[in-house]
This record gives sequence, C-alpha cells and structure tokens, in this order.
Amino acid sequence: MPWGADCLFEKESRLGTHPRSPQSVKTSGLIAHRLYQTLAGRERYGRTLLTLLNEHWDEEELLAEVQRVEQLIKPHLSEPQELSLDLQPLRDFIRTRKNEIVQEIEGGMPVWGLEPEAPPAIPDLVENEQSEPEVDPVQALIWNAARQGDTAMLKQHLKKGLATLKNTRRRRSIALQSGLLAPESGGLTDSASPRSFRNASCGRA
Repeated sequence: MPWGADCLFEKESRLGTHPRSPQSVKTSGLIAHRLYQTLAGRERYGRTLLTLLNEHWDEEELLAEVQRVEQLIKPHLSEPQELSLDLQPLRDFIRTRKNEIVQEIEGGMPVWGLEPEAPPAIPDLVENEQSEPEVDPVQALIWNAARQGDTAMLKQHLKKGLATLKNTRRRRSIALQSGLLAPESGGLTDSASPRSFRNASCGRA
C-alpha cells in the first residue's frame, strides 16, 4: 500500500505547514528538500509537475471517480464514519488545484529553503499493552502492528474496523497514559517529540 495515501488531495500537510510555503511543492521530506534546493532539481520538478497537470489532471474525470467511490462505500460505512464523511472539500480541491498551481509557477518554480523537521516516527506503545489490560490491543494499538510490520495484526484491525467512537476513546486513553497527549488541552506534550502521534500521522515529499 502506498505511504501517505490518506493525505492526498489536501493543501496543507498534517505535519504542519509554514504560512508562506508554496502550494506547488511540499519539501517536508529530507531528500525532497535537498533536491529542491538545486536549480536543476527545481526545473525538473517544474517540468514534471506541468506534464502531470496537462496530461493527467482531468477535473471532470476525477469528480466522476469521487462520485463512483462514494456510492460504492456508503452502504458499508459505520454510523460514525457516515456522519464524518464530507467530500465537498475534496471536490473543491479538485476544481481549483490546477489553476492555483499554474498561477504560482508562471514565472518559474518558487524558491523555498526552510529546513524540514525530523523524520516522522511511529510511537512505541508496547508497554501500554501490559499496563492497560482493559484495552483490547487489536482495537486500540494499530500503531504497534504497523511499527512491527505485523500484517496478521493489521488484518485484524481492518476486520474489526478502526473508525468508531469506542476505539477513538481507547486510543486517546493510551496516549494519555503514555504521556503523549496533554489532558488539559488534548494536544501533545513536549516530551513526546519527535516520537509522537503528530509525526506518526503522515509525511509528504
């Protein structure tokens, strides 16, 4: 499964985006950042970007695919999933993305040299499996299965379903117990960085 597919069709990186960063390129990855700092890297990236936009970015086709997938999955969603499903932002992104990028790179690819943060890391919550016996690890600890490459456990996660309110509460309880989540604000504690849920969410090149 391709990494980062849950972050497609979004303007802002879930790892955080500088308010002045360009829309046409995201250099959160260390290798992507290094390559983009060279003129040759920016020019090659720009040519490839325009090729993709001109030859493959078909708004009507993409919108039709969104409609098809929506009709396909809706009958199989849990109640919390159905309530949280909002595809309008996705449709708006598809309709406006090409024009935004083309306007930004009209005079060449923008220079952007801000150093990225440390690479993402999935937190180790193995100890909490022992300290929180009332928590079902099959439902609450998908991060452990992903970190250890345990495909059998991942299949159990997918079979049971992850996007339920019950599972969300359990995962939050584990984060609170491990000190990765601040109780008063719901945010991450300073001691959790860089091994934090924020860094575990996704990364972009």
